[in-house]
Amino acid sequence: MNKSITIGLLVGLLSACGSGSEKDSELPCPPTPIAIDVNTVDLSINDGAYQANSLIVFNELTFDFETNGVPVYAKGNEYDPQQKYRTDCVTAPVIIGTNNSLTQFNIYSTADFNSALTAGTSLNQVFTVASIDTGDLQSYYQDGDAPTLAQLQDSLPFDAPRYFTLKLNQAPEFESSHIFYIEIGIDEQQILLETTELLIAEN
Repeated sequence: MNKSITIGLLVGLLSACGSGSEKDSELPCPPTPIAIDVNTVDLSINDGAYQANSLIVFNELTFDFETNGVPVYAKGNEYDPQQKYRTDCVTAPVIIGTNNSLTQFNIYSTADFNSALTAGTSLNQVFTVASIDTGDLQSYYQDGDAPTLAQLQDSLPFDAPRYFTLKLNQAPEFESSHIFYIEIGIDEQQILLETTELLIAEN
């Protein structure tokens, strides 16, 4: 996912620079958002490089999530669509956090993962959190230290992250195709995501 695009769209402008017309230079810079109010979550598999139903080893899969939404401004410093703003202000190279809480996260498959984890059963225990970025806190985990999604679920709610990555920590019992359904709770909103068909093997 292209973080720079999201950053460019969502972060505020810090200060004026460059030269513009005299009229433009008298205008204020747009206000800086302090957070986003999440309304969508985007998902890509292996950064969009995975081709549907092509064979892949389980530990080579990455599930990359990005939350998006509308900018939130400090009271008294809101964006005014009727106001004209300068166009030559400098963007801040930061990731702003969310104005929301992550309240639920569950993953299911349309196929049996193994004899115990049958189709429709929560697969939170077979996914680990490789990284999570809330804007205020970035956590990157090494193999063996990464919490499972089941462990993460036990600590909810907390600030909804801007970016997070999940990986499988074990293979299905047999080489098999899976479509994963992912339930994400953002405050009282429930977002349902569906992956493409993934053909997963142990090695």
